[in-house]
Amino acid sequence: MPIRARLTVWYSAILAAILVALGLFVTLRVNADLMRRTDQALALTADELSTDFSTTGGENEFRDVADASLAGLPRDRSFAQLLSPAGAVEDWSGVGVARTIALSPNQLSAAGRGERRPGRISRSGQTYRTLAVRFPNDSAGQVLVVGTSLAEVNESTWRLIVWLLAACPLGLALAAVGGWWLAGASLRPVEQMTREAAEIEASRLSRRVPVPAAKDEIHRLAATLNSMLERLEASSEAQRRFVADASHELRTPLTAMRAEIDVSLRSRDLTDDAREALTSAADQVGGMTRTVEGLLTLASLDAGKLALFPETLDLRALAEGVAASLSILADEQGVRVRVEGPAAWVMADHDRMLQVLTNLLDNGIKYAGRNGTVRIETWMNGVEAGVVISDSGPGIPPGSLPHVFDRFYRSDPARSTGQGGSGLGLAIAKDIVAAHGGRIWAEGDTDGGSNLHVALRSVARSR
Repeated sequence: MPIRARLTVWYSAILAAILVALGLFVTLRVNADLMRRTDQALALTADELSTDFSTTGGENEFRDVADASLAGLPRDRSFAQLLSPAGAVEDWSGVGVARTIALSPNQLSAAGRGERRPGRISRSGQTYRTLAVRFPNDSAGQVLVVGTSLAEVNESTWRLIVWLLAACPLGLALAAVGGWWLAGASLRPVEQMTREAAEIEASRLSRRVPVPAAKDEIHRLAATLNSMLERLEASSEAQRRFVADASHELRTPLTAMRAEIDVSLRSRDLTDDAREALTSAADQVGGMTRTVEGLLTLASLDAGKLALFPETLDLRALAEGVAASLSILADEQGVRVRVEGPAAWVMADHDRMLQVLTNLLDNGIKYAGRNGTVRIETWMNGVEAGVVISDSGPGIPPGSLPHVFDRFYRSDPARSTGQGGSGLGLAIAKDIVAAHGGRIWAEGDTDGGSNLHVALRSVARSR
């Protein structure tokens, strides 16, 4: 679950527990207060009845005195009893339940000793609260019992419970909505930081995530991320400078070595073994030179300093020129190169697009296989123009398709360093096409081979 949802769930669960505990406490407290008031009313009635009856005396006056004393209690739900020491009902007043004994033997014995113990009885589906007292200075040991129904107490308690059951879920729902909003507001800076961080790439390390104004944990997180980005940018810049400086330093000795080898190869006094060794050295120096040039190009691309001089180009004519320039390499591999398709006009840098097509065709020739075929097909529609270079080689494994344009990537033994190359050609092509605002991608062929696509914004034919 997202953090926002988890925070809302935990907040709601804790609040629900608090509401349940609070509701239980309030219900028990209110019920206890109502019972206390009932007991106070019974005690007051019992004292008044005991005093009045002791003062007036007379067996036939109990009901009259009791009727007057019970006026302070609900008349239709209260009663009074006069019990003998043995527990028999000698006289009564109020509701009909008073005709039966309202005390247990233990309660009767406690009342006879002068103890006041509130009790509870159930009669005819009603629950009554009772209080038994001994008449003061009564040698006969008679006991006075007063009682009243707990219906109002129970009704008040249940009414409170119903209100709580109705109000708590509504309050909990409102609190959950408020918690969801608060969690979203609290995490909004994190979402902004996430979106910004997702857009930061190796070539855009100068960007920073937004730092909230509040000096809280999120502020410290943003500051830490920006500090990390600063270190990454410094490290990346140092790496680019190293690559560029090393490449520049290597160009001069490589050029000198190639010149000396070429001069040595012109000598007629060379033995066959020496000539073969020099030829191999020339090939290695040429490969290293291409690698150095590729690194220089990548360093310029990474630094955003690659100079582009756009002009109107025909990709078909450019592809034919590239095919002609690589014809010797294709003949050595026994690969046949075909150029097909219409004129495809784009606005691009001639030298850089020549470099792109050269890298792609060189890649296709290397992996087409002995006596294979490479087809260069141009296309153009109303929006884009492009070229597709297809080879008849073993193809690219599906898992490697997203990575073929990564620097120094090798997909499998069939496309390995054994066939030459530095692993930078496709990466350079990708970055150059991206610098032109175009697209480049690779596709595998179900019958074997691979297809490398380039698409740029098309333009009208130059006059």
